[in-house]
Amino acid sequence: MTALYVRLPDELHAKLRVIAALKNESLNTTFVALSEKFVEDWEQKHGELPKPPKED
Repeated sequence: MTALYVRLPDELHAKLRVIAALKNESLNTTFVALSEKFVEDWEQKHGELPKPPKED
């Protein structure tokens, strides 16, 4: 699994934390779900993305 550091505007960060709390999940889980949905929507519109090569 990869770690990712993201810089967010304070207001967006606060709203995402509220959403995560309302869903009773971690902010990380919320980000993963949002990312999966974004990729799914992208692929439905533009076609399947290529798989990255496996790292050794």
